[in-house]
Amino acid sequence: MIHMKIARMVNIILIALAITLSWRVIAFIAEGEEGRLKRTIYKMKRLVEKERAIALSSYISYGYSDEFGNDRRTLLLAAKRIFDECGNIVIVIDALDIEIEEGAPEDFSGRASIDATVYWQNEDSEDIIYDSAAVETRFIKKESVWMLESMDFKDAHDKQMFHPSTGKLYHDVKKARCRHV
Repeated sequence: MIHMKIARMVNIILIALAITLSWRVIAFIAEGEEGRLKRTIYKMKRLVEKERAIALSSYISYGYSDEFGNDRRTLLLAAKRIFDECGNIVIVIDALDIEIEEGAPEDFSGRASIDATVYWQNEDSEDIIYDSAAVETRFIKKESVWMLESMDFKDAHDKQMFHPSTGKLYHDVKKARCRHV
């Protein structure tokens, strides 16, 4: 009697597991390249917030270049420097527009326009700083992984800073002793 109840419970668990697994496989297949690229962008966002430059490097192409003349190595060194100087980084993606370009089978490239606001604190201050920017990115898909190939900042807005105790906005960032990152 007890063995039958246990067997029934095991069957129910296996059926639930099979249904869940099937649903995940179908969702992955139906997601498409646009959804996969969006997921990659959000993974990269979380890695920046966690200040994990080494893990972030797996999403940056060896052929990376940008408008500032950075390659993959200098971009990762800049990220490491920013992580050393700033803490509590939070990125809010305000708008994300993705366009996939198909080439030969399994040869995809994509562009993403990202409007984001980044919040952080400098190591020597309790002030919360934020900056908004519009970024144009280009990704390529290599070995089923989307990788960042280029990044260009289209519209950087003025930095704003909040005083930690009052929550009021500083109007002059230089008075608040903010270093530009």
